[in-house]
Amino acid sequence: MDILIPLLIIVIMALVIWKSGEGFESASDYLGRNLSDGVKGATINAIGSSLPELLTTIFFLFILRNAEGFAAGLGTTAGSAVFNAALIPFIVVLAVYFKFNKSEITISRKVIFRDGVALILVNILLLVVINSNFFGEAVGNGYIYSLTWKEGALLMVFYLFYLAYLFIKMSKSKRDNVTGEKIDRSKIPSRSKVEILRSIRKFNFEQAFVGHGTITQTRAWLLLIFSMLIMSAGCYGLAEASIMLGDALGIPIFIVSVIIAAAATSVPDTFLSYKDALKGNYDDSISNAFGSNVFDIGFAVGFPVLIFGLIFGEISLDTYILKDISELLVLLLFITIAVFLIFISSKKLSIWKVVIVFLFYVLFIFITLAKTEDVEMVRPVSEFLLEFSNYFNIN
Repeated sequence: MDILIPLLIIVIMALVIWKSGEGFESASDYLGRNLSDGVKGATINAIGSSLPELLTTIFFLFILRNAEGFAAGLGTTAGSAVFNAALIPFIVVLAVYFKFNKSEITISRKVIFRDGVALILVNILLLVVINSNFFGEAVGNGYIYSLTWKEGALLMVFYLFYLAYLFIKMSKSKRDNVTGEKIDRSKIPSRSKVEILRSIRKFNFEQAFVGHGTITQTRAWLLLIFSMLIMSAGCYGLAEASIMLGDALGIPIFIVSVIIAAAATSVPDTFLSYKDALKGNYDDSISNAFGSNVFDIGFAVGFPVLIFGLIFGEISLDTYILKDISELLVLLLFITIAVFLIFISSKKLSIWKVVIVFLFYVLFIFITLAKTEDVEMVRPVSEFLLEFSNYFNIN
Protein backbone atom coordinates (compact mmCIF):
# COMPACT_ATOMS: atom_id res chain seq x y z
CA MET A 1 0.00 0.00 0.00
CA ASP A 2 2.89 2.37 0.74
CA ILE A 3 3.91 2.06 -2.92
CA LEU A 4 0.47 1.74 -4.54
CA ILE A 5 -0.93 4.96 -3.07
CA PRO A 6 1.77 7.31 -4.42
CA LEU A 7 1.73 5.46 -7.75
CA LEU A 8 -2.05 5.96 -7.98
CA ILE A 9 -1.67 9.64 -7.12
CA ILE A 10 1.03 10.02 -9.80
CA VAL A 11 -1.26 8.46 -12.42
CA ILE A 12 -4.13 10.75 -11.42
CA MET A 13 -1.89 13.82 -11.43
CA ALA A 14 -0.55 12.86 -14.87
CA LEU A 15 -4.16 12.77 -16.14
CA VAL A 16 -4.83 16.17 -14.57
CA ILE A 17 -1.70 17.58 -16.24
CA TRP A 18 -2.76 16.03 -19.54
CA LYS A 19 -6.30 17.45 -19.49
CA SER A 20 -5.12 20.90 -18.44
CA GLY A 21 -2.54 20.64 -21.21
CA GLU A 22 -5.37 20.22 -23.72
CA GLY A 23 -6.72 23.57 -22.60
CA PHE A 24 -3.30 25.04 -23.15
CA GLU A 25 -3.20 23.58 -26.65
CA SER A 26 -6.46 25.22 -27.69
CA ALA A 27 -5.49 28.56 -26.19
CA SER A 28 -1.97 28.49 -27.62
CA ASP A 29 -3.27 27.56 -31.08
CA TYR A 30 -5.32 30.76 -31.09
CA LEU A 31 -2.81 33.06 -29.40
CA GLY A 32 0.00 31.83 -31.65
CA ARG A 33 -1.98 32.07 -34.88
CA ASN A 34 0.25 34.85 -36.28
CA LEU A 35 3.51 32.97 -35.81
CA SER A 36 5.26 31.26 -38.70
CA ASP A 37 5.70 27.49 -38.97
CA GLY A 38 8.27 26.13 -36.55
CA VAL A 39 8.38 29.32 -34.46
CA LYS A 40 4.96 28.63 -32.96
CA GLY A 41 6.03 25.11 -32.03
CA ALA A 42 9.27 26.33 -30.44
CA THR A 43 7.66 29.19 -28.49
CA ILE A 44 3.93 29.19 -27.67
CA ASN A 45 3.50 25.41 -27.87
CA ALA A 46 6.80 24.65 -26.18
CA ILE A 47 6.24 27.04 -23.28
CA GLY A 48 2.63 26.00 -22.77
CA SER A 49 3.33 22.28 -22.90
CA SER A 50 6.50 22.58 -20.77
CA LEU A 51 4.89 24.39 -17.87
CA PRO A 52 4.53 21.05 -16.01
CA GLU A 53 8.33 20.74 -15.88
CA LEU A 54 8.68 24.31 -14.62
CA LEU A 55 5.96 23.95 -12.00
CA THR A 56 7.17 20.54 -10.81
CA THR A 57 10.73 21.84 -10.51
CA ILE A 58 9.48 24.78 -8.44
CA PHE A 59 7.47 22.53 -6.13
CA PHE A 60 10.32 20.05 -5.63
CA LEU A 61 12.68 22.88 -4.71
CA PHE A 62 10.30 24.77 -2.47
CA ILE A 63 8.89 21.69 -0.71
CA LEU A 64 12.29 20.23 0.22
CA ARG A 65 14.25 23.51 0.27
CA ASN A 66 17.60 21.81 -0.17
CA ALA A 67 19.98 20.34 -2.73
CA GLU A 68 17.87 17.17 -2.94
CA GLY A 69 14.90 19.27 -4.04
CA PHE A 70 17.05 20.98 -6.67
CA ALA A 71 18.34 17.61 -7.89
CA ALA A 72 14.78 16.26 -8.11
CA GLY A 73 13.66 19.28 -10.12
CA LEU A 74 16.68 19.07 -12.40
CA GLY A 75 16.08 15.33 -12.79
CA THR A 76 12.53 16.06 -13.91
CA THR A 77 13.60 18.56 -16.55
CA ALA A 78 16.53 16.46 -17.79
CA GLY A 79 14.47 13.26 -17.90
CA SER A 80 11.71 15.13 -19.72
CA ALA A 81 14.28 16.50 -22.18
CA VAL A 82 15.38 12.97 -23.08
CA PHE A 83 11.74 11.88 -23.31
CA ASN A 84 10.94 14.78 -25.64
CA ALA A 85 13.96 14.32 -27.89
CA ALA A 86 13.84 10.53 -28.12
CA LEU A 87 10.29 9.33 -27.50
CA ILE A 88 8.10 12.07 -28.99
CA PRO A 89 9.57 11.82 -32.54
CA PHE A 90 9.08 8.04 -32.32
CA ILE A 91 5.41 8.51 -31.40
CA VAL A 92 4.91 11.19 -34.07
CA VAL A 93 6.29 9.11 -36.94
CA LEU A 94 4.39 5.99 -35.84
CA ALA A 95 1.17 8.02 -35.62
CA VAL A 96 1.67 9.31 -39.17
CA TYR A 97 2.44 5.78 -40.38
CA PHE A 98 -0.71 4.22 -38.92
CA LYS A 99 -2.92 7.19 -39.83
CA PHE A 100 -1.70 7.95 -43.36
CA ASN A 101 0.39 4.86 -44.16
CA LYS A 102 3.49 7.02 -44.57
CA SER A 103 6.79 5.54 -43.41
CA GLU A 104 8.53 8.91 -43.18
CA ILE A 105 7.80 12.59 -42.73
CA THR A 106 9.46 15.64 -44.24
CA ILE A 107 10.87 18.17 -41.77
CA SER A 108 12.71 21.43 -42.14
CA ARG A 109 16.44 20.97 -41.57
CA LYS A 110 16.58 24.69 -40.88
CA VAL A 111 14.20 24.31 -37.95
CA ILE A 112 16.04 21.26 -36.63
CA PHE A 113 19.40 23.01 -36.94
CA ARG A 114 18.11 26.15 -35.21
CA ASP A 115 16.51 24.40 -32.24
CA GLY A 116 19.08 21.59 -32.06
CA VAL A 117 22.04 23.95 -31.82
CA ALA A 118 20.23 26.04 -29.19
CA LEU A 119 19.51 22.89 -27.18
CA ILE A 120 23.12 21.68 -27.33
CA LEU A 121 24.38 25.11 -26.27
CA VAL A 122 22.00 25.40 -23.31
CA ASN A 123 22.97 21.86 -22.22
CA ILE A 124 26.62 22.89 -22.27
CA LEU A 125 25.82 26.10 -20.38
CA LEU A 126 24.01 24.13 -17.66
CA LEU A 127 26.95 21.74 -17.34
CA VAL A 128 29.32 24.69 -17.00
CA VAL A 129 27.04 26.33 -14.42
CA ILE A 130 26.78 23.12 -12.39
CA ASN A 131 30.49 22.28 -12.50
CA SER A 132 31.95 25.78 -12.21
CA ASN A 133 31.72 27.99 -9.15
CA PHE A 134 30.80 31.25 -10.87
CA PHE A 135 29.09 33.20 -8.12
CA GLY A 136 28.80 30.87 -5.09
CA GLU A 137 31.38 30.41 -2.38
CA ALA A 138 33.15 27.11 -1.70
CA VAL A 139 32.13 25.69 1.68
CA GLY A 140 33.40 22.89 3.90
CA ASN A 141 31.89 19.78 5.49
CA GLY A 142 31.71 17.87 2.22
CA TYR A 143 30.12 20.62 0.17
CA ILE A 144 31.68 21.71 -3.10
CA TYR A 145 30.04 25.05 -3.77
CA SER A 146 26.69 26.78 -3.82
CA LEU A 147 24.26 27.76 -6.55
CA THR A 148 22.98 31.32 -6.32
CA TRP A 149 20.22 33.29 -8.00
CA LYS A 150 22.81 34.57 -10.47
CA GLU A 151 23.27 31.13 -12.04
CA GLY A 152 19.51 30.94 -12.48
CA ALA A 153 19.49 34.37 -14.11
CA LEU A 154 22.29 33.29 -16.47
CA LEU A 155 20.24 30.33 -17.74
CA MET A 156 17.17 32.52 -18.16
CA VAL A 157 19.13 35.11 -20.15
CA PHE A 158 20.14 32.38 -22.61
CA TYR A 159 16.50 31.40 -23.12
CA LEU A 160 15.44 35.02 -23.59
CA PHE A 161 18.14 35.47 -26.26
CA TYR A 162 16.84 32.31 -27.95
CA LEU A 163 13.30 33.74 -27.97
CA ALA A 164 14.53 37.08 -29.30
CA TYR A 165 16.38 35.31 -32.11
CA LEU A 166 13.26 33.34 -33.09
CA PHE A 167 11.08 36.42 -33.37
CA ILE A 168 13.71 38.50 -35.17
CA LYS A 169 14.21 35.78 -37.79
CA MET A 170 10.55 34.97 -38.19
CA SER A 171 9.47 35.61 -41.77
CA LYS A 172 6.62 38.09 -41.92
CA SER A 173 5.46 36.58 -45.18
CA LYS A 174 4.53 33.36 -43.41
CA ARG A 175 2.27 34.94 -40.84
CA ASP A 176 -1.45 34.42 -41.00
CA ASN A 177 -2.89 37.89 -41.00
CA VAL A 178 -5.84 37.35 -38.72
CA THR A 179 -5.05 39.95 -36.09
CA GLY A 180 -7.79 42.25 -37.19
CA GLU A 181 -10.54 39.63 -37.40
CA LYS A 182 -13.99 40.78 -36.40
CA ILE A 183 -16.35 38.53 -34.52
CA ASP A 184 -20.10 38.94 -34.48
CA ARG A 185 -20.69 38.38 -30.79
CA SER A 186 -24.45 38.20 -31.28
CA LYS A 187 -23.95 34.85 -33.03
CA ILE A 188 -21.99 33.32 -30.14
CA PRO A 189 -24.37 31.05 -28.19
CA SER A 190 -24.70 31.89 -24.51
CA ARG A 191 -23.92 29.25 -21.92
CA SER A 192 -25.40 28.73 -18.50
CA LYS A 193 -23.30 28.43 -15.35
CA VAL A 194 -24.48 24.85 -15.02
CA GLU A 195 -23.06 23.99 -18.45
CA ILE A 196 -19.76 25.66 -17.59
CA LEU A 197 -19.42 23.85 -14.26
CA ARG A 198 -20.37 20.53 -15.88
CA SER A 199 -17.62 20.98 -18.46
CA ILE A 200 -15.07 21.84 -15.75
CA ARG A 201 -16.03 18.73 -13.74
CA LYS A 202 -15.38 16.67 -16.88
CA PHE A 203 -12.00 18.41 -17.28
CA ASN A 204 -13.14 19.74 -20.65
CA PHE A 205 -11.80 23.25 -20.14
CA GLU A 206 -12.10 24.28 -23.78
CA GLN A 207 -15.81 23.48 -23.68
CA ALA A 208 -16.15 25.43 -20.42
CA PHE A 209 -14.52 28.62 -21.68
CA VAL A 210 -15.28 28.51 -25.40
CA GLY A 211 -18.34 26.29 -25.67
CA HIS A 212 -19.87 26.06 -29.11
CA GLY A 213 -19.00 29.63 -29.90
CA THR A 214 -16.00 31.27 -31.52
CA ILE A 215 -12.84 31.54 -29.48
CA THR A 216 -11.80 35.13 -28.76
CA GLN A 217 -8.69 36.78 -27.35
CA THR A 218 -10.31 37.13 -23.93
CA ARG A 219 -11.59 33.57 -23.85
CA ALA A 220 -8.22 32.24 -24.98
CA TRP A 221 -6.40 34.02 -22.14
CA LEU A 222 -9.00 32.88 -19.58
CA LEU A 223 -8.63 29.31 -20.82
CA LEU A 224 -4.84 29.60 -20.65
CA ILE A 225 -4.83 30.99 -17.09
CA PHE A 226 -7.40 28.52 -15.75
CA SER A 227 -5.59 25.58 -17.32
CA MET A 228 -2.36 26.78 -15.73
CA LEU A 229 -3.98 26.87 -12.28
CA ILE A 230 -5.28 23.31 -12.64
CA MET A 231 -1.90 22.21 -13.99
CA SER A 232 -0.22 23.79 -10.97
CA ALA A 233 -2.36 21.69 -8.64
CA GLY A 234 -1.50 18.57 -10.64
CA CYS A 235 2.22 19.33 -10.55
CA TYR A 236 2.15 19.95 -6.80
CA GLY A 237 0.44 16.58 -6.30
CA LEU A 238 2.99 14.96 -8.60
CA ALA A 239 5.92 16.37 -6.61
CA GLU A 240 4.45 15.25 -3.28
CA ALA A 241 3.60 11.78 -4.60
CA SER A 242 7.10 11.39 -6.09
CA ILE A 243 8.63 12.20 -2.71
CA MET A 244 6.30 9.64 -1.08
CA LEU A 245 7.24 7.01 -3.67
CA GLY A 246 10.97 7.63 -3.19
CA ASP A 247 10.59 7.19 0.57
CA ALA A 248 8.48 4.04 0.13
CA LEU A 249 10.96 2.44 -2.28
CA GLY A 250 14.00 3.63 -0.37
CA ILE A 251 15.54 5.22 -3.46
CA PRO A 252 16.64 8.83 -4.05
CA ILE A 253 13.89 11.19 -5.15
CA PHE A 254 16.29 12.19 -7.90
CA ILE A 255 15.80 8.79 -9.59
CA VAL A 256 12.02 8.93 -9.22
CA SER A 257 11.99 12.37 -10.81
CA VAL A 258 14.23 11.37 -13.74
CA ILE A 259 11.98 8.48 -14.77
CA ILE A 260 8.45 8.84 -13.39
CA ALA A 261 7.94 12.56 -12.79
CA ALA A 262 9.66 13.38 -16.09
CA ALA A 263 7.34 11.06 -18.04
CA ALA A 264 4.26 12.46 -16.28
CA THR A 265 5.19 16.07 -17.07
CA SER A 266 5.91 15.19 -20.71
CA VAL A 267 2.32 14.14 -21.39
CA PRO A 268 1.20 17.58 -22.74
CA ASP A 269 4.29 17.75 -25.01
CA THR A 270 3.49 14.31 -26.38
CA PHE A 271 -0.16 14.97 -27.18
CA LEU A 272 0.56 18.41 -28.63
CA SER A 273 3.22 17.02 -31.00
CA TYR A 274 0.96 14.05 -31.83
CA LYS A 275 -1.94 16.30 -32.82
CA ASP A 276 0.32 18.65 -34.79
CA ALA A 277 1.65 15.66 -36.73
CA LEU A 278 -1.84 14.42 -37.60
CA LYS A 279 -2.64 17.91 -38.89
CA GLY A 280 0.43 17.74 -41.13
CA ASN A 281 2.33 20.33 -39.06
CA TYR A 282 5.49 18.25 -38.91
CA ASP A 283 7.82 21.18 -38.24
CA ASP A 284 5.75 22.26 -35.24
CA SER A 285 5.47 18.69 -33.95
CA ILE A 286 9.25 18.24 -33.93
CA SER A 287 10.24 21.82 -33.05
CA ASN A 288 7.83 21.62 -30.10
CA ALA A 289 9.88 18.72 -28.72
CA PHE A 290 13.21 20.52 -29.25
CA GLY A 291 11.89 23.93 -28.24
CA SER A 292 10.40 22.41 -25.10
CA ASN A 293 13.84 21.15 -24.14
CA VAL A 294 15.40 24.59 -24.56
CA PHE A 295 12.66 25.92 -22.27
CA ASP A 296 13.15 23.04 -19.82
CA ILE A 297 16.90 23.53 -19.46
CA GLY A 298 17.03 27.30 -19.78
CA PHE A 299 13.89 28.55 -18.05
CA ALA A 300 12.46 25.62 -16.07
CA VAL A 301 15.79 25.24 -14.25
CA GLY A 302 16.87 28.88 -14.25
CA PHE A 303 13.67 30.49 -12.97
CA PRO A 304 13.23 28.28 -9.84
CA VAL A 305 16.92 28.75 -8.92
CA LEU A 306 16.54 32.50 -9.39
CA ILE A 307 13.40 32.77 -7.23
CA PHE A 308 14.68 30.36 -4.56
CA GLY A 309 18.00 32.17 -4.37
CA LEU A 310 16.34 35.55 -3.91
CA ILE A 311 14.04 34.23 -1.17
CA PHE A 312 16.07 31.61 0.73
CA GLY A 313 19.65 32.10 -0.43
CA GLU A 314 22.17 29.71 -1.95
CA ILE A 315 21.69 26.00 -2.68
CA SER A 316 24.65 23.99 -1.37
CA LEU A 317 25.55 20.93 -3.45
CA ASP A 318 27.41 18.07 -1.79
CA THR A 319 29.72 15.64 -3.55
CA TYR A 320 27.15 12.87 -4.11
CA ILE A 321 24.41 15.10 -5.51
CA LEU A 322 26.88 16.94 -7.74
CA LYS A 323 28.11 13.57 -9.06
CA ASP A 324 24.58 12.37 -9.90
CA ILE A 325 23.66 15.65 -11.57
CA SER A 326 26.86 15.86 -13.60
CA GLU A 327 26.56 12.29 -14.91
CA LEU A 328 22.92 12.86 -15.85
CA LEU A 329 23.66 16.09 -17.73
CA VAL A 330 26.58 14.59 -19.66
CA LEU A 331 24.38 11.65 -20.67
CA LEU A 332 21.67 14.11 -21.72
CA LEU A 333 24.21 16.05 -23.80
CA PHE A 334 25.42 12.90 -25.60
CA ILE A 335 21.85 11.81 -26.41
CA THR A 336 20.94 15.30 -27.58
CA ILE A 337 23.91 15.45 -29.94
CA ALA A 338 23.20 11.95 -31.29
CA VAL A 339 19.51 12.75 -31.92
CA PHE A 340 20.44 16.05 -33.53
CA LEU A 341 22.90 14.40 -35.94
CA ILE A 342 20.33 11.76 -36.93
CA PHE A 343 17.62 14.36 -37.56
CA ILE A 344 19.86 16.81 -39.43
CA SER A 345 21.25 14.12 -41.77
CA SER A 346 18.34 14.56 -44.19
CA LYS A 347 14.92 16.17 -44.62
CA LYS A 348 13.25 12.79 -44.20
CA LEU A 349 12.52 11.41 -40.76
CA SER A 350 11.89 7.71 -41.27
CA ILE A 351 10.72 4.93 -39.01
CA TRP A 352 14.15 3.34 -38.72
CA LYS A 353 15.61 6.66 -37.57
CA VAL A 354 13.05 7.16 -34.80
CA VAL A 355 13.46 3.53 -33.72
CA ILE A 356 17.16 4.20 -33.17
CA VAL A 357 16.26 7.37 -31.26
CA PHE A 358 13.75 5.40 -29.17
CA LEU A 359 16.52 2.97 -28.22
CA PHE A 360 18.47 5.94 -26.86
CA TYR A 361 15.64 6.48 -24.38
CA VAL A 362 15.65 2.81 -23.40
CA LEU A 363 19.42 3.04 -22.88
CA PHE A 364 18.97 6.19 -20.80
CA ILE A 365 16.47 4.48 -18.48
CA PHE A 366 18.64 1.37 -18.21
CA ILE A 367 21.76 3.34 -17.24
CA THR A 368 19.82 5.42 -14.71
CA LEU A 369 18.33 2.36 -12.99
CA ALA A 370 21.55 0.34 -13.20
CA LYS A 371 23.49 3.14 -11.52
CA THR A 372 20.96 3.15 -8.70
CA GLU A 373 21.50 -0.58 -8.12
CA ASP A 374 25.27 -0.18 -8.60
CA VAL A 375 25.32 -2.72 -11.43
CA GLU A 376 28.94 -3.55 -12.15
CA MET A 377 28.66 -3.37 -15.94
CA VAL A 378 27.66 0.33 -15.89
CA ARG A 379 30.38 1.45 -13.47
CA PRO A 380 32.81 2.24 -16.31
CA VAL A 381 30.06 4.26 -18.02
CA SER A 382 29.40 6.15 -14.80
CA GLU A 383 33.10 6.86 -14.31
CA PHE A 384 33.45 8.07 -17.90
CA LEU A 385 30.44 10.40 -17.59
CA LEU A 386 31.79 11.86 -14.36
CA GLU A 387 35.27 12.30 -15.78
CA PHE A 388 33.90 13.96 -18.91
CA SER A 389 31.90 16.42 -16.78
CA ASN A 390 35.17 17.76 -15.37
CA TYR A 391 35.89 19.34 -18.75
CA PHE A 392 33.05 21.77 -18.07
CA ASN A 393 34.69 23.15 -14.92
CA ILE A 394 36.19 26.39 -16.21
CA ASN A 395 37.34 27.82 -12.88
